[in-house]
Amino acid sequence: MHRSNHLFALGLFGGYLMLILAAVLRQGATALCLAALVWCLGLVFLQFARRQYTSREVVLLCVLTCLATLSRVIFYFTPQIKPMSAVVIVCGACFGPGAGGFVGLFSALLSNFVFGQGVFTPFQMMGLAAVGFLAGLLFFNRPVSANNPWVLIYAFLSVMLLYGLTVDTSSVLFLARGCGATAVAAVYLAGIPFNFLHAVSTVLFLALFGNSFQSKCLRAAKIYKVKKI
Repeated sequence: MHRSNHLFALGLFGGYLMLILAAVLRQGATALCLAALVWCLGLVFLQFARRQYTSREVVLLCVLTCLATLSRVIFYFTPQIKPMSAVVIVCGACFGPGAGGFVGLFSALLSNFVFGQGVFTPFQMMGLAAVGFLAGLLFFNRPVSANNPWVLIYAFLSVMLLYGLTVDTSSVLFLARGCGATAVAAVYLAGIPFNFLHAVSTVLFLALFGNSFQSKCLRAAKIYKVKKI
């Protein structure tokens, strides 16, 4: 992992600790969620300052983030069936954990300007950034297609558990505040069908279009001489 990506990893780890603390204490949850977002974004911008990205790398990251954002917006009419997570995973596999985390973080933020911002936005950003970052760590320079079952297994588990539980925690904090364990369990159980549908659709998008999209990304990387971000 590139040294500059250590800052991204530290940002995600610290942000998740704050979100977990907010879920446990359930007092001052809004302040802790905002602190997690500021902490993560601050370290991402610090990473940019220290890494000294080239203009080609910055443009490529912005284009990939726009593609991920549009992939969610275009499928606005199908709740939970959206290829954004698949795009983020491919970005991580093509350009490394830094790119996967960056695209996941900012595509969640930007797409919510269409779907609506809310207390869930920091959770979506952190969850999708973690999915992309881990994809880059585990599958950088590896094929993303139906012929690579490990990528598909990772996609299902990361979207179902990592992203899904992270976003469901926002519902627990702000909808079941002050309620007992039964209400909290009910919120998580109610999210299972939605998380399952999102995970299955992500696997299908990767199996059907992952290889094609990855080849386009690698071709762009070759043209613009970008190896790992």
